[in-house]
Amino acid sequence: MGIGTLSAFNAVFAISHDPGNKPCLQQLRFGRLSTAFTICYGGSAVVRRILRHLRSNPVAYLALFIALGGTSVAAVSAVLPKNSVGTLQVRNGSLLKQDFRAGQLPAGAAGAAGAAGPAGPAGPAGAAGATTITQRTVAMGPFQNAGGGAVSCNAGQKVVSGGAQISLPGTGDYLQYSTPLTNGWSAGAYIGSGTKILVATALCAAP
Repeated sequence: MGIGTLSAFNAVFAISHDPGNKPCLQQLRFGRLSTAFTICYGGSAVVRRILRHLRSNPVAYLALFIALGGTSVAAVSAVLPKNSVGTLQVRNGSLLKQDFRAGQLPAGAAGAAGAAGPAGPAGPAGAAGATTITQRTVAMGPFQNAGGGAVSCNAGQKVVSGGAQISLPGTGDYLQYSTPLTNGWSAGAYIGSGTKILVATALCAAP
């Protein structure tokens, strides 16, 4: 029996002869991995060619004998150094969102508006509005030069509008102010000629 070795891969194989005196290749081992089989050929020149082929293709035969021997190889994951992977090492479409830091990915376009939601519940009923409007008018004066006063709504009423005017206005007569109060209307006038009456009106609403 002859023994051959591929030292680069710690490979060991044996050559023997079968009962017909044909050279055979038996029991091959690569490092700690081994498999057993027998291949017999008709002449030693063939075996020498096989050995030369083995020495020329050790990696390919290593993969073949691992598969034939039923031996599995475990892949051990390793942490790559920081910043060791660049654009050239990454295949397009292979990275996921979680592979990027917050803010690195640009925001996408705004999506289409969603469907309208259901109507909300009805709100509470509002306070009852006014049902009665009363006009209250007061004549003030007569005034000479200037004068003014106010007209008030009754209890339970609320002023909603008002106004004032000078009776028989003449040259130089004009209203100085006409404004609402908390519960009435106030007015004042300047009388430029003679004596005049100032009339103030308030519109008072009641529920």
